[in-house]
Amino acid sequence: MGMCNVICAYPNPIQNVKKRKMRKVFIYMFASLFLFSCSESDESIVEVNMDSEEAQYERDINKLLSLGFDTTDVQIQEDYYVVENDILIRRELLNSISTRQYHTTNTVVTGQLITVGVNSTSLMPSWANAIAQVCLIYNQNTGLALKYLGYSNNADIVISKQSLAGNNVCAQGEFPGTDGKPGKHVYINSTFYQDIDNYLNNSQKIFLLMHEIGHNLGLRHSNCFNNGEVDGGYGRIHIPNTPNSDNLSYMKSSTCNHEWTGITQYDAIALNYLFPEIEHHVHFYNTSLSDVSFYVSTAGFSLSRTIFPTSNNYAFRGWCNDMQLSSLYDYNVKLFSDKTLYPRWSPKGTLQTSIVDSPEGVTSQTLNIPAISVVTLKSQVYRGNNTWYNLQQYDDTYTKIEGTDYSETFIMNSYMNNLTNEISCTYTKTLVLLPGTYTISSAITTHLGIQNGASGNHGHTRFEVSFY
Repeated sequence: MGMCNVICAYPNPIQNVKKRKMRKVFIYMFASLFLFSCSESDESIVEVNMDSEEAQYERDINKLLSLGFDTTDVQIQEDYYVVENDILIRRELLNSISTRQYHTTNTVVTGQLITVGVNSTSLMPSWANAIAQVCLIYNQNTGLALKYLGYSNNADIVISKQSLAGNNVCAQGEFPGTDGKPGKHVYINSTFYQDIDNYLNNSQKIFLLMHEIGHNLGLRHSNCFNNGEVDGGYGRIHIPNTPNSDNLSYMKSSTCNHEWTGITQYDAIALNYLFPEIEHHVHFYNTSLSDVSFYVSTAGFSLSRTIFPTSNNYAFRGWCNDMQLSSLYDYNVKLFSDKTLYPRWSPKGTLQTSIVDSPEGVTSQTLNIPAISVVTLKSQVYRGNNTWYNLQQYDDTYTKIEGTDYSETFIMNSYMNNLTNEISCTYTKTLVLLPGTYTISSAITTHLGIQNGASGNHGHTRFEVSFY
């Protein structure tokens, strides 16, 4: 089944467009496309087998009437019925249109990442801030994660400028299809008042894009019922606990010259109803590890390197994306949906241990990890004749591991709380590291005088790194 997308054009409220029959709107209904004005009334229709052309016509008129169209002066123009002077409805597709509703039947599936891009770098100077703000607003008020990519023709939603028919058209948005993804395009009228970039301020651009992208996600006009907008084959389904008409909503018909003032009470209800937060899970196949739960966000979810299975006889060699263990999981790739990870193992060899000890200042050495490994980092500070209080005053007592895959510094004074007569302070962390060459370092402060030598305080820091 082909994807049916709707492109809606929105009139400028400055124009004196008060009567529905004065609006310049055309509905073109093809096998997979229904084009209509969002300030116009839209509805849907059902086809019936006819015994004769006259009977067919009568049933079609009755269907149009039941859907709310004015059938006083219906004309036949080739393959179309001309309804209310300016709406073209293909006669053979009356059967494919459904009944009057409120929001589109197909809406975006919640809990997913949706990328937003522009198709021209010329859009970015004047629209980038507004696009980024719109993504943030949707992220804060839905279970979706909208991410602005800047220039990208491959984004889920692509914003572009075009010269649109009618100088009162500010922008157009596209309804989603049946795959749970958003409508692909948002078109900004490049010829609106000759210079829409400067004609609209940033707040008005935010309102415009909130509205247009709302259509891409599956939102209809909040006052579509009062406007008499028909189903158009896409649904007009009422959202529970919202009024039949809401002129305070950013989804009210018309988008130009409105300042963005925030999500209203019923906007919040509508967004939460259609796109609630949903819990995703990372499942660890054939292990005793519990699933990890998360919600999507702009940044996405990062799996901790400290999550791994253990075995007495085998060494863990990383997570894989597939049961065949042919595709290694990348810790730098963020998750936005459910995920199953598969463990890879090899027989345990000999425990490898490297130690770097610093009795004065900083000492470093290189470390080679030949395979994905569970690595234990053990940081120890021996106070010698120093007091824990004195050592805690300075943050240049530390251990550190540095590599292309992973780097971390452990400032040791943060682990010295509540120590009294103990001779050492220890912090241990175990995590998964990829193969490569790392630099490991240990350091003890030089603010407390000489540590090494007969007259020194004899304090030192040790960093022990071990893996199979």
